[in-house]
Amino acid sequence: FSSYHMSEETLPLYIEQIKKFEPFDLHAYPSTAYILAEYCLRKKIDLPIPYVFTSSESIAAYQREVIEKAFSCKVFDWYGNAERTAAIAQCKFGTYHEMSDYAIHEFEREGDNDSSIIGTTLFNRAMPLIRYRVGDIIELDDAGCCECGKPFPIIKRIVGRQTSYLLTPEGRKVTIYNHIPRGVDHLVEMQFIQNSEEEIQVLIAVEPGFGIKQHDFLLERLKKYISPSTHFRIERIEKIPRSKQGKLQMVKQNCSSALQREKILS
Repeated sequence: FSSYHMSEETLPLYIEQIKKFEPFDLHAYPSTAYILAEYCLRKKIDLPIPYVFTSSESIAAYQREVIEKAFSCKVFDWYGNAERTAAIAQCKFGTYHEMSDYAIHEFEREGDNDSSIIGTTLFNRAMPLIRYRVGDIIELDDAGCCECGKPFPIIKRIVGRQTSYLLTPEGRKVTIYNHIPRGVDHLVEMQFIQNSEEEIQVLIAVEPGFGIKQHDFLLERLKKYISPSTHFRIERIEKIPRSKQGKLQMVKQNCSSALQREKILS
């Protein structure tokens, strides 16, 4: 199914075909699965799917909660890349594990908690890549073994792209922001576009019922979790544009100081 063409008009057709197929599991971008799940809850549509596997985008807690409620399922998140140089996956207990039999992973510190991924492929013999810098950030975990018993090292959190952070006027880097929409009724999805350290444009796609109360609550959360000094310009649009791959890019970082920093690091 196309991630580009999901809408109030087409979603009933998606659901009709999914019901006819009776899938054992669903593979989707978190944002795509969330749109489908939110629609089913809102329309009171029963669509049981035992397992949902998400990848290619960082999944937020509110997305996971809605997806699991709508489909009566368990969500398993997966991280990988097209170059086949890294793989991280959740076990049945929800712990992220480095797939050490898939690739050789190295992690280079990018601050107090974050590390960038450097991967060496073990399977791609047609185009082997050695110590390939993926450009993605994770947070390591010092915990011991997971209760699942697997020997693979534990990863605490998948942050995302190096430039997928927001800068504040105070000079902070904000990498945790996908929980901000949680609790904002009738907000479907959002995207941050930052062109300067002082201002962030916030594009939102909403459903009927989103009004001044929800707008003010969203603004309150933005200032609380990002910065009270930042000017947030909230703009409603019909649908958040997708990348060429059909992904929802939650942050578009165009701030010159951020881009210059990444140029220096690379």
